[in-house]
Amino acid sequence: MENQKDDYLPEHYPENQTCERVEDIFINPHLRESFNSTPNNDRDSLEWEHWYARPFIEIDEHSEESYQDYVKRMSSIDIEIKLDTESQFYERQKELKDAWLKAWPTGKRYDVRCLTGGAWDRSSSLGMFASLGEAIERCHQDIALYGCM
Repeated sequence: MENQKDDYLPEHYPENQTCERVEDIFINPHLRESFNSTPNNDRDSLEWEHWYARPFIEIDEHSEESYQDYVKRMSSIDIEIKLDTESQFYERQKELKDAWLKAWPTGKRYDVRCLTGGAWDRSSSLGMFASLGEAIERCHQDIALYGCM
C-alpha cells in the first residue's frame, strides 16, 4: 500500500491550534491525518519548522466494538479467518478492558509524542502515562533536552 500524504494546511500550524493547552503543551493537537505515517523526508519543510522538538500529548481512551462491527471488520479482510463466537468475542472484550484499566486506571492513556527525527516515518513516542501530570512532566524533560519550543 502506497503512503498517502495529506497537505500541511494553516489549520495544522501551532499558532492556529484550538485544542486544549497545558503550560503551552498541546493536548490532542489538530495534525494532518497522515502526520504519523509520513516519512520524514516527505514532510513539508514548514511542518518540520513548526513541529520539530515540540512535544504534544494525545489522549487515548479504551473503546469497545460490537460483535456486529467485529464481524463486519473481519469479513472485509481478504484472508479466511475463523471468527470468535459472540460469547468468545465479549469475553475477550472484557479481558481487554480489564487489562486496559489495570494499566491506565482512569481509563485514559496520555501518549507523549514529538517530531524529533528519531523515527523515520512518524513522530517519536516519548512515553505513555497514566496521568496528565506525568505526561506534562515528560514534555518538560523533552523541552529541556531539545532546548526549544
